[in-house]
Amino acid sequence: PFSFIYPADGVPQKNHVFLFKAWEHLQENHHLTPELHLTIPSKFTELILEIERLQRKGLKIINHGFVSQTEMKRIYREHRYLVFPSLSESFGLPLVEGGAAGLKVIGSDLPFIYQVVKPSAVFDAGDVKGLSDIIARLYRGLELPPTEVIVKDNIAEIFQMIQPHKIPA
Repeated sequence: PFSFIYPADGVPQKNHVFLFKAWEHLQENHHLTPELHLTIPSKFTELILEIERLQRKGLKIINHGFVSQTEMKRIYREHRYLVFPSLSESFGLPLVEGGAAGLKVIGSDLPFIYQVVKPSAVFDAGDVKGLSDIIARLYRGLELPPTEVIVKDNIAEIFQMIQPHKIPA
């Protein structure tokens, strides 16, 4: 029940380094090691090396690498929380997918989050202690409200609409 997912590639604005620091803070200050599931492709070698370092410290960080949409749906079903420290988003599809799958979104307190979902909890994207304190309170029994999805995922319908139509002969 206390495993977290962050489906994002490894570009800097996804803020993985912050997330890793929060997980270290959880271990060092709260003596907690919740599972963190990631989807960082192998080309982001610095992040992969950092994950390996943190794993050696005893942190439970599982990187699935690039996953298919079907596999991602399975991963969503296996988790309760979506942690989202991103600093900027073009659309925020993981927020929509996670919220629609019933995950409680714990996101950075930035305007784009509120354009996509009404999150279950927010944190300052530069405050490692703030995020780790939310997670520690979850371990002590804090119940978060459900996440409300504001934007619908209509990607399939949009692609159908823009497909070239056959012109009758």
